[in-house]
Amino acid sequence: MLYNIESKYGKNWILGENDVKANWEYPAKYESVLCQGNGYMCIRASAEEKCSSNVGAYTLVAGTFDCEDNADCTALPNMPDTVHFAVSVDGEAVTFENAKDGTYLRTLDLRSGLLERTFDFDAAGRAYNAHFRRVVSLADKNLCVAEIRISPKDAATG
Repeated sequence: MLYNIESKYGKNWILGENDVKANWEYPAKYESVLCQGNGYMCIRASAEEKCSSNVGAYTLVAGTFDCEDNADCTALPNMPDTVHFAVSVDGEAVTFENAKDGTYLRTLDLRSGLLERTFDFDAAGRAYNAHFRRVVSLADKNLCVAEIRISPKDAATG
């Protein structure tokens, strides 16, 4: 379920969801609702890490169409996948499917366009935190920037 998160700008600027199970059952729904766009490019809010329930990070570009000669164009073509990465710690795949109960959170800041996901997981006998951030630039219509940060839970955060 999506909900509003209070921010320094008040309510209704940040949408969030913390039901990791919904990502397995209805991935396309939340990926579409939390998509990012700048008028030229739109990217669904799918997980950056590859996992069994990913529908795919559909990137759509305005002005492109998927149609045959002289046919009605009813669909936009998907561009190459630009956001999926193979993420692992000590040879173990990092995926939200391994998130510890109650630690998963995905938010979209409607003011800045920043999409963030965070969750805790275990790998090789240690506890870690995964933090993913992504933004589709409004200043440069061709730019999408992503950051992936994996930190040991016992490390100081900064």
